Amino acid sequence: MITLAYAGVDSSEWTLVGERQGAQGAEAAKVSGFIASPDTTVEARPARTGHVVSGFTVPPMTGTLDLTVSSQLVDGETRELDEIFDALARAWSPLVDGELTWVSDRGVSMRTRARLASGGFPMPDRSPTERAPGQPVRRVALSLAVQCLDGLWIGPQSAPYTGAVQVLNAGDLDDYPRIEWVGSGATVSGPGIPEFTLPTTAVPAVWDTDPATGGMVTIDGQPATALRQQMRGRVAPVPIEPGTTAPWTFTGCTAVVQPLFLNPWGR
Repeated sequence: MITLAYAGVDSSEWTLVGERQGAQGAEAAKVSGFIASPDTTVEARPARTGHVVSGFTVPPMTGTLDLTVSSQLVDGETRELDEIFDALARAWSPLVDGELTWVSDRGVSMRTRARLASGGFPMPDRSPTERAPGQPVRRVALSLAVQCLDGLWIGPQSAPYTGAVQVLNAGDLDDYPRIEWVGSGATVSGPGIPEFTLPTTAVPAVWDTDPATGGMVTIDGQPATALRQQMRGRVAPVPIEPGTTAPWTFTGCTAVVQPLFLNPWGR
C-alpha cells in the first residue's frame, strides 16, 4: 500500500494516504501531479540526423492535494472540525517548507520539500464551524496547490560502501558518491579518478564528488576550505548513470549514494 504523509512547518504530522490516512483528521481524496518535469536543452547532432540532449534543469515540481477534513478520526474519536481545520492551516506555508514523504507499495521511501503555491491556504466552500442538526460527523473539502522546490523526489540513502565494490544508482538521474573519512591514509579510486590519498583530518569529513557542488568538502555540514584546497586539481568522476553500477574502491573510508526520482510511481 502506498503511503503519503506530510510533516508540517509546525512539526505536526499528517497521514494523507495509507493505512492510517485521516488519523489526524485530514485525508487525500485525490493526489494529482508531483511528477518532476525537467526542461531539456537539445542540439542538432553534427553532420547527422536527429538531436541530442545537451543539458537540463529541473524546475519546481507542482501538485494538488484534494483533501477531506473530517471531525471523525480513524480511531473513532471525534474532534471539533474547526479545530482540525485550523491545525491543518498552521501546518502549511507559502514561505516555509514542510516535507512530503512517499512510501511505495514496495517499501521505497522518498521525500521532497513542500509548500503552498501562490494563493496561500484555500478557504473551504462552507465554514468549518457550521453545525447541521443530527450530523455528529462533519467534513469539509478543500484543494491545496503545492510546489516542491527540490523539483523531484529524494530517495533513501544507500548502506555504506567500503572496499572494492560496484556502486548502484537506483534513481532516474546521474549519481555520485559522497565519501566520509577520518584520520590519514584513506584512498579512493573510481571511474575518471585514479587512486589518490585523501588529506588527513582529525574529525570526520565528507567529500561530495558531484561536480555540480564543486567537489565540496564539509565537516559537520560546514565547508572545510583547508581540506578542499588540498584536493585541488582532482578530476571529477564519471557519473553513475541511472539503473547502472560503477566500480569504485574505498580504502579506509566509506561512501553512500542517494537516488533521485522523477516519478514516485512504480518504485
